[in-house]
Amino acid sequence: MPDHHPLNSSVAEQLAEFSVGTTIDRIPADVIAMAKVGILDCLGVTLAGSGNAASRKIQSHVCDTGGHPQSSVIGVTLKTSAPSAAFANGYAAHVLDFDDTQISMRSHPTATILPAVLALGELLNVSGRKLLEAYLVGTEIACKIGRGVNPEHAKHWHGAGTLGAMGAAAGAMKVFDLNVSQSRSVLGFAASQAAGLRKNKGTNAKPFHAGNAARSGVVAVQLVHEGLAADADIFEGQFGFGEVFCGADHYRPDLIVAKFGEPFEVLHPGLDIKPYPCCSRALTAIDATLALVNEHDLRPGDVEGIDCGVSYTTPLSMIHPVPKSGLEAMFSMGFCVGVALVDRVVGLQQFTDEKVADATIQGLMRKFNLYIRDDLKGIESSASNECTVTIRMRDGRTLSKSVKRNKGSSDNPLSKDELRDKFIRCATTVLPEARAADCLEMIENLEMLEEARQLGESMAIG
Repeated sequence: MPDHHPLNSSVAEQLAEFSVGTTIDRIPADVIAMAKVGILDCLGVTLAGSGNAASRKIQSHVCDTGGHPQSSVIGVTLKTSAPSAAFANGYAAHVLDFDDTQISMRSHPTATILPAVLALGELLNVSGRKLLEAYLVGTEIACKIGRGVNPEHAKHWHGAGTLGAMGAAAGAMKVFDLNVSQSRSVLGFAASQAAGLRKNKGTNAKPFHAGNAARSGVVAVQLVHEGLAADADIFEGQFGFGEVFCGADHYRPDLIVAKFGEPFEVLHPGLDIKPYPCCSRALTAIDATLALVNEHDLRPGDVEGIDCGVSYTTPLSMIHPVPKSGLEAMFSMGFCVGVALVDRVVGLQQFTDEKVADATIQGLMRKFNLYIRDDLKGIESSASNECTVTIRMRDGRTLSKSVKRNKGSSDNPLSKDELRDKFIRCATTVLPEARAADCLEMIENLEMLEEARQLGESMAIG
């Protein structure tokens, strides 16, 4: 199936024109407010992720490979080159799988785009308004590309690494205020760096996708700024991004270029903020399980069996039915439901190797059955994480709960106090409480910040 509608100009040209023509003065206030929600949430999660053992190794790698002290690595006292800082911060932003997701992108926008924008923003010492402007341009472009290549793209690729690289490049080119011709080349360089295999979910390589995407965006912009050029129309043709990443029969360039900013993707369908640190496809099941536990005071020993009905695409993400580690547990529906039953809370402390080995949780996972709901088998359900959890009790009772959209989703958002609480809980894993509170205030008033450098340096700690 070829292009559905002929385009007046190439996809890359229209994306570049949108980037060049978008200024914060023309962005609605509610869009800016939502951007600050995404930034606040991501920076809190990045601070928490910066102390992760794998993140520490990434930071060590970045330190060992050197680089001019241009941009801050969050959570430590280290400045390095802008590409390396974007890489380390992108990794930390995604390592806990606690960062936001977005339906059009079918992946994680902020963890890939914000680190690139922050690294270059600090290097050039732009204003907070420019950071917001660049973040929104990058997010809009990544999600619009997602509209044109998904759901087929998401069946095979991890969008944080692929679409994230394009979004990071778009945000980065806005920081530099590149012209249309330059911006088209930036997208060309980014497309050749886009990668991320779904098979790496549950390993140290999955957050690498986000870090590498952020770094790729910075590198793409810097190369073009130095005068290099890539293919100006990277989306079109047999070897273009569209056909390579989803196939000619599934590629919809008309959906990519339709209605830029009308509304902005961060507002509709919106950003989904995670209340639990695991794959987004498990969030509704956790909500349903916790609701049943609290309503009926369920005890793990009284459970006979558990059935969980989901969309046909959910098993493509929940790929570890028998997890062997805390990392794999993030992508195990049986574990997520089991730990919610046992601990009655699902937080950072639940996704550990020790918790995976817990005998009670192991027993519940053996009683767990994941199936596709009949009404969630069609392509219209490809982005859905709707589910029904049914718990069969030894006393003969059958208890069931369906959740369409989890708490924290754009349809069921966290309150302002809940967002702040998540940030403070995450940030204080590495920052003193007073510093964390100062960071929160700075982010909530980001448009008033005169120097981006202040933000990066406020989150550095020895």
